[in-house]
Amino acid sequence: MRSFVKIITQKLLKLDLLFLYNIQRFNRFLDYSDYIQKSDEIDIEEALKLTVPVGCSKPLIRVGGYGDGAYLLPDDLDGIEACFSPGTSNIKTFEDELAKLFHIKSFMTDGSVKFASLELIEGYQFFQEKWLNEFNDKNSMTLSSWIKNSHFEHSKNLILQMDIEGAEYNSLIQTSETCLKKFRIIVIEFHNLDNLINQRFLNQRFVPVMKRILQNFDCVHAHPNNSSPLQQIYKFKVPKTLELTFYRKDCNKGKKKKIIPHEKDIQNDPNKEQIVLGYPWV
Repeated sequence: MRSFVKIITQKLLKLDLLFLYNIQRFNRFLDYSDYIQKSDEIDIEEALKLTVPVGCSKPLIRVGGYGDGAYLLPDDLDGIEACFSPGTSNIKTFEDELAKLFHIKSFMTDGSVKFASLELIEGYQFFQEKWLNEFNDKNSMTLSSWIKNSHFEHSKNLILQMDIEGAEYNSLIQTSETCLKKFRIIVIEFHNLDNLINQRFLNQRFVPVMKRILQNFDCVHAHPNNSSPLQQIYKFKVPKTLELTFYRKDCNKGKKKKIIPHEKDIQNDPNKEQIVLGYPWV
């Protein structure tokens, strides 16, 4: 009897996961579909304004070298206990520099990368072959469960560095405010911003995620990834991919300085033309 129940349970679990994956595919189709109503110009303007930095109370430093995969962070890394880095790929200059210069451990995950392909720094870098997702299964995990199962569940001094090729929206929508507040600094590469013209993507993905983050964080830096050219949406020239740095509000105290572009910004792709942000960022 127990074996029969176990078999039925396993089959039901597989059906549930199949349903979740199919729902994901269907949602992606709707998010990027031409059949969905177009966003109004004023709604796009308000959405873009959510990404405009308010300034940082501390100088910004570059971590990760001078190529793709490096970011500007507030110069406030003392006391940081660990970095959680979903979307590792085979480039981990950011995590390498955290280890070598700041002695910060990094926990990395990426379902597309094999463990054997990474030269991990012993004692500082830890990797698992999983996707960051909106649910947990043998190949996926949520950000909340990842943190909960770590030794840093009660920390408030973590870094989140996220580059997961568009999966950031669903992953962050279901992440609790309590979980996000465990991070002192958050760096996210937001993808597919050309789809802000799609009303569903704007209202059900992008804006909810931004508002969730901005409840407890200030946007302190914005940098366009030049791997794709700017997209014309109404009167706005929008980067398809935008790197945003967030700093928890209780840390970002004092006089704030906003610099766009920043002297420490680099070209993600040195073989392509550099792009510069205009209105509403500047």
